[in-house]
Amino acid sequence: MNDSKNSLFFKQGFKIKFNRDTDPLFILFDYDIRSYPVNMNIQHFHNFYEIFIPLETSTGHLIDGEYNQLNSYDMVLLKPGLLHKSVYPKVNMPQKRIIINFNLGEGIPGLEYELKKLLDIFSLELPIIRFPANIMTEIVQKINDIFQIGKQKHDRWQIAYYAEFIELLWLINKNINLNCYNQDRAIDSNAQKIYYVMDYINHHYSENVSLENVADQHAISPFYLSHIFKDIAGINFVSYVQTVRIRNALQMLAYSNNTVSEIIEKCGFTSTSQFNRVFHKFCGISPSDYRKSHTVKKNVLIGVMDPEKEEVAPAAFPPRLSIKGIKKTYQGGNMKVGVRAHDFGSTIPMNLKAKLKEYNAETIQLALHKSFPYMRSYLEVTYEDIEDIKNQNFDISVLGCYIDIAAQNDSKWNNQLTQFEAALRIAKELGAKCVATETSDCTDEDREVQFERVVAALEHLLPIAKKYDVPIAIEPVIRHTINTPDMVSRLLERLNNDEYLKLLFDPVNLLRDDLANNTFSFFEEYISKYENKFVAMHVKDIIEGERVPLGTGVMAKIYPHIARVLTVDIPLIREELPVDSLKEDLAFIRKTFCGQQVEETT
Repeated sequence: MNDSKNSLFFKQGFKIKFNRDTDPLFILFDYDIRSYPVNMNIQHFHNFYEIFIPLETSTGHLIDGEYNQLNSYDMVLLKPGLLHKSVYPKVNMPQKRIIINFNLGEGIPGLEYELKKLLDIFSLELPIIRFPANIMTEIVQKINDIFQIGKQKHDRWQIAYYAEFIELLWLINKNINLNCYNQDRAIDSNAQKIYYVMDYINHHYSENVSLENVADQHAISPFYLSHIFKDIAGINFVSYVQTVRIRNALQMLAYSNNTVSEIIEKCGFTSTSQFNRVFHKFCGISPSDYRKSHTVKKNVLIGVMDPEKEEVAPAAFPPRLSIKGIKKTYQGGNMKVGVRAHDFGSTIPMNLKAKLKEYNAETIQLALHKSFPYMRSYLEVTYEDIEDIKNQNFDISVLGCYIDIAAQNDSKWNNQLTQFEAALRIAKELGAKCVATETSDCTDEDREVQFERVVAALEHLLPIAKKYDVPIAIEPVIRHTINTPDMVSRLLERLNNDEYLKLLFDPVNLLRDDLANNTFSFFEEYISKYENKFVAMHVKDIIEGERVPLGTGVMAKIYPHIARVLTVDIPLIREELPVDSLKEDLAFIRKTFCGQQVEETT
């Protein structure tokens, strides 16, 4: 058994997907790592089948309110509509898991009955399978074959993917009588009691599920129930009830013909105003806007209905905002939405202005020598150059002067500071809101030396920033000298939290290579500490280090959460992405951060 387990291939963040979960036929293999914070979610369900395979021994699974302890390579078989959630241990040790989501559609003509019978295993009274070692060897080999198909993706790989997956289901069916899983509910009695309460709420949310009534139903004092509920569930009793009700309201709004009034009653809300308030709190839009805009449904539904994907953000099928058919113009808001100017390539000020108008970009980050190469450096910008730029009336949120601020060569360092001084002066003339820089590539071994160099540079530059009344914005980057919240705090403290020292918030640039900090909690803490220092925010997205359109990468579900917790109005700069996705990217930013509706024609 150990040999077969050790041979199972795994790559964090790797996915093999064929079609979308809304298609009649779709298959997704999702290899990833999860940890305790994912427990802070309600049970959820899908409209498709799921196989959950933990690769560690300390994971559990809650199925219809019943906790079940799992061993590595157990298989949890979840049919559509079955309430469940994974339960990870309260230890600082991420847990590997594989999730397989699928629908088989109508099947192959002549084989409809046989394909349907393959799914009988999902109707077991306790749908958890543990095979002997010899059988598991076959199962692991089949999963590894599928992994290789997904990695290599030769011509017509989808056919091989489908065929191997059907054979995997056939192997499980063939050996189902050898299932040796013994139900193990080795869990604290208080935890199981709360799981029963949670299951009761899941099935009685349309009724009066007040704390007092539920406590009475389960022979618990209301005070004690309130006290232990949050410890076990991760949220308080009232929030849990609201979450369950909103989850079901989302389903009804998306997939039923019930009126809003009927949904309010079916979901246990006492009034229209209460429903609208709670719905907007959870989803960021009104119920009517949610129902009529099909592009928004998936965005909200994935976030609320699928807690397994809540903690780390690479959603299996990320939402996109379609631009085709948009007929509404944007009026702006408290947050200006803009672009990094040199993403348009080399140009002249007049042509740049035309591009901004074409894409309705309200503000820019501008690096003069990158957008206008004839301005080779800030030291060589002429009076005529400045007047040419000023004549276009750009709104410049960030003037980029990305220098090697930690350079160890004195001559180079002094030259870099002189460049930055010139940028501060030009920023004043152009009305730019700040001048930004990063803090130089850095290894852990060199960090302390370079940190002192950064401090010395800023001690020199901050009085000049004050003279011109233009703040300096530092952009932390994971591979640079100032790279983590701790380093940001150290820098601010060393410089006495100088009012002219600000931060350019770039969430992607803060991500570790393993994405372990790509969590709601990390960004909530970062924002709560430093948002009063933010002057602008970069908005971009990645998959495996490659830039991708907004809403299709690892930040797809993090950005809506950032939008909810961010309380300052700052410019939002879309950057480092090709122009061919610009319209959709700006729509994503406006919808996510500014609450502007995207109306579509049919």
